[in-house]
Amino acid sequence: MNQRISQDFKETVIGVFADRDEKHIVEEFFQLFKTPWEWGDLEKRYDALLISADVESLPDAPVVIVYGSAAKKLDERYGFRLEERSAPLLNWKGRLVPVYQKASVLDAAGEAILELDGTRESAGVRIGGESRTVYRFGFDLFREIQTLLLAGQPARYASIPALDLHIAILRESILAAGVPVVEIPPVPAGHPYAVCLTHDIDFLSLRDHRFDRTMLGFVYRASLGSVIRLVQGRISPANALRNLIALLKLPMVWMGLCRDFWQQVPRYMELEQDVRSTFFFIPFAGRPGVSCGQGDHGQRAASYDLEAQGDLVKALVDGGFEAGVHGIDAWTDGKRAAEERRRFEAVCGEKNPGIRMHWLYWGEDSYRLLDEAGFAYDSTFGYNDAVGYRAGTVQAFNPPAAVDLLELPLNVQDTSLFYPGRMNLSEKEAAIACERLLVIHRELGGVLTLSWHDRSLAPERLWGDFYRDLLKKVKADGAWIGPAGQAVQWFRKRRAMVFNRVERVGEGIEVQVSSVDNLSSGEGLPGVLLRVHLPLESASLAVSRESQPWNDVPLDTRAVTRVALRQTGRKGPIEKGPAR
Repeated sequence: MNQRISQDFKETVIGVFADRDEKHIVEEFFQLFKTPWEWGDLEKRYDALLISADVESLPDAPVVIVYGSAAKKLDERYGFRLEERSAPLLNWKGRLVPVYQKASVLDAAGEAILELDGTRESAGVRIGGESRTVYRFGFDLFREIQTLLLAGQPARYASIPALDLHIAILRESILAAGVPVVEIPPVPAGHPYAVCLTHDIDFLSLRDHRFDRTMLGFVYRASLGSVIRLVQGRISPANALRNLIALLKLPMVWMGLCRDFWQQVPRYMELEQDVRSTFFFIPFAGRPGVSCGQGDHGQRAASYDLEAQGDLVKALVDGGFEAGVHGIDAWTDGKRAAEERRRFEAVCGEKNPGIRMHWLYWGEDSYRLLDEAGFAYDSTFGYNDAVGYRAGTVQAFNPPAAVDLLELPLNVQDTSLFYPGRMNLSEKEAAIACERLLVIHRELGGVLTLSWHDRSLAPERLWGDFYRDLLKKVKADGAWIGPAGQAVQWFRKRRAMVFNRVERVGEGIEVQVSSVDNLSSGEGLPGVLLRVHLPLESASLAVSRESQPWNDVPLDTRAVTRVALRQTGRKGPIEKGPAR
């Protein structure tokens, strides 16, 4: 049935009733789903209510959305009965949504919105009425968000943007009840999504290695390893020959008679001269750091000295590129984190740099330690053995226990794609894996963060052609492309936006937004958009995924922005992603 847009409420605001110990997670959730909201007031009226606390009475609202795995006082009123399940995999319109905390199935006389995958058991139910639509979901939304931001997802679910699907389910629940949704989407104005280019500088010179493990690994992979991969169809005959030639040149490289083909930073600068990227440098030579239980951590020590690379770093920064810290022990020790930052700043001159931990070492206190050490952002939260969304989101976020630090999740790492013992993909298989992620970003926006190591353009890896093809693909999409610091700054710019007024006026919505920060540091970055999602024509969320109508306008904090509550030719495509 068609839904009439509710005209009873002038303001379009979500009222939230949650336990106050969830305050940080609730606030961060609404930075990611950037829509007008406030802590609920029983004396006010709202367009929608989001309930995760156990409350007895509710203010007036046409849409009530209740989350929780345990029974609540409101359940008896609406006839909801719950039966607990352990960490189920849910199915929402053909898309899988993993749940990592407790969840329950619902026995109620309503329409199933979410089902346990492979069953007919409902984990989300809708009950429609003349004056109020009620949704009951059998899991704890904010506990799920906290789990995703702190612990992340296992690699088997890496390709699922679980957090963003929770946002989509909430948004569409409101829209299907006939209520429009105002949002500042994670989409840079003029672009479908952002791409962040980064490079981890683990090695800088082949001459630094003689008869160590690194060199023995190179010799094997350039010889027998190349033959094996050639037989498997994972490397071309041309690249197998290039590896053999490089192996034969090795003595001449050591003697200085031949170019050191591991020195690839200038080549990256040439490839990226129209977009720019971030290079993460290890701050101390010869330090393997403390172990994280991930194999032989003694091999983490860098053979190059950062101070000796001052001219290279200066050339990068002068060329518009960014330098950051490739941390050794910053993830586990606050004093060492500050020491690594100071060492980097003394050499590179950049204050409050970003950081990514070498080998993606991580601990439960890492966010807090890096924040207290003064790093502007971290970009460690990703996978060594998968590509995708460890935090379940395409966005940068402020993690629990951190005040100023933003986490820029790592999505695609070259070694994850191609290394034996990891995904071990051929280039054709890797292209398919990356395309699946691009489909998600074309739908959701956000930022896709890539890490291509310094020696990955050179023998024996030779992953440069794949990297160039991937850059061509995102450029063809019209993505904004740049270094990590600028991507983070754009998210800070969006996060600083505050809704001051959201009011329906005639056939439109007027929005007044201000910024809590000085946005001068965001100059030169894409603008932000104001998006109004128009209510769905069907009240059912169980229909197939079709295009959702929305209207986008550039957002100006200096003026009132008016957006029509009717189709104006702008329609938001929601492409079907992989179900599994």
